[in-house]
Amino acid sequence: MNSSKKDSGHKLDHKPSTGDALKNQRMAQEQAKKDSGIWGDLSVGIIEHSNGAFVHVYKGVLESSVHRLAAKRAKEVSKADHEALCLWLKAGGYDGFKHKVSAWNINAEEAARVKGVVIAELGAAGTRVINPVG
Repeated sequence: MNSSKKDSGHKLDHKPSTGDALKNQRMAQEQAKKDSGIWGDLSVGIIEHSNGAFVHVYKGVLESSVHRLAAKRAKEVSKADHEALCLWLKAGGYDGFKHKVSAWNINAEEAARVKGVVIAELGAAGTRVINPVG
């Protein structure tokens, strides 16, 4: 046995990392959503392209490709919204669209509220909102 490497017989204390802090923050946010009654399995996303934006509600956290969004209307997307989205995507050649997530893990009522707020904010900022009015 090498005498220069002595084993003290105990583990080093775990130092919290940035990852631990982010995990704790996420867990606290999730618990706050559950406590306030807005917890769910829906997300609100924004698709942007050339000073235009489309806001939609979808199931899950991961964003679908624009091709998948155009191919089949999700039950969370109204028929009018889907038609407007398809026309916009086709006009843009399906290229250069950027996705952002505005909210996640929320229920249908909160998703509708957030969608309305995001549409209003985009319109106030001068962005052309693709979603039909109403």
